[in-house]
Amino acid sequence: MSIENQKTEEMEVFEKETGRHAIWHGTITESFKKWKNRKVDFIQEKERITTLVTADQKKKWQNFVDKYEISTISKLIRTAVENYIENGPKLSYLNNISNLSKDLKTPLTPIKGFSQLIIDNYSDQMDPGLLSKMKEIYTQSQKLEDKINEILSILEPEKSMEKYDILIVDNDDSTITVLEDFFEFNGYACKGMSNGTKALEELKRYTPKLILISIILPDIKG
Repeated sequence: MSIENQKTEEMEVFEKETGRHAIWHGTITESFKKWKNRKVDFIQEKERITTLVTADQKKKWQNFVDKYEISTISKLIRTAVENYIENGPKLSYLNNISNLSKDLKTPLTPIKGFSQLIIDNYSDQMDPGLLSKMKEIYTQSQKLEDKINEILSILEPEKSMEKYDILIVDNDDSTITVLEDFFEFNGYACKGMSNGTKALEELKRYTPKLILISIILPDIKG
C-alpha cells in the first residue's frame, strides 16, 4: 500500500486547516511534521475534557462543521464555549429586558382596556377636554404595547415563528384572552393580534386554519 493511501485523519485535519499537503510525492512534508510537533507541545500544556452526546447530536454538529468549514468538532465546541463566556453578561441583560417588557404589559392591559371602556360607554357624557385626554391615554397605551411586542419579537424570535390554529384579531385584550382560553381549553393553539395591520403582516408569515377578526378595529376594519 502506497503512503498516499495511508493518510491519517490527523493529516486530513492538517490539510483542511492549512491548505497544505501532508504528503507530497509519497513523502511526509516538513510542514506537516512541524505542525504535528507544535500540536504535541500544545496538547501537553492542556487538559483533555470529554463530553458524551447522542449519535444524532454528533451528526448535527458534524453537519454544522462541514457547512461552515470548521476544522474539527473540538474547535466548534471551544469556540462556542468562549463565545458563551464572553457574551454571557449580554445574554443576561437581554433576558432582563425581556422580563421587564413582560412586566410592563401586565399593568398596561387594564389601563388600555378601561380607557377604551370609558370612551365607548361615556364619551357623550364627558367634557371634551377630558375625552381628548382619555383618547390620548388609549392611543399612547396602544403605541407602548406595540413597542413592547416589537422588543419581545426580537428577544424571543421563536415566538414569532410559532405555528397555531386560530388567529384572533381584536383591539380588546379581554376579548382575545377569553377566546384564547376557550379554544386552548378545547385543544386549539391560538395567537392574538390587537389591530389589522399587524394581522396582515402576520398572515404574510403564516396562514392559520381559522381567523376570527372584529369588524371594528382602530386601523383596518374587519
